[in-house]
Amino acid sequence: MPHYAVLTMEPRPSMLKLIAYGSGAVDCIYHLALPELQEAAMQIESTKKVRAEAPGWPQRLMLERMIAQGRIRSYQQLVDEVLRLRWA
Repeated sequence: MPHYAVLTMEPRPSMLKLIAYGSGAVDCIYHLALPELQEAAMQIESTKKVRAEAPGWPQRLMLERMIAQGRIRSYQQLVDEVLRLRWA
């Protein structure tokens, strides 16, 4: 089966969500700076006023959910996959 992926440095979780959940044609997104994006999201969340009934910054929560589902992966995972296929 072909594997359709997007390689990006998009910094906005909302735009990543459009790609990840959009048409269903893309299997996953490989992000060139995923650890840095996660760190930035945590820093932004710490500056937001978080309501007691809905803790967490929705953008960070959405980003973490997409990562947990495997819809967004680190660039290193792409490199590892290509190397695995090369030697298979």
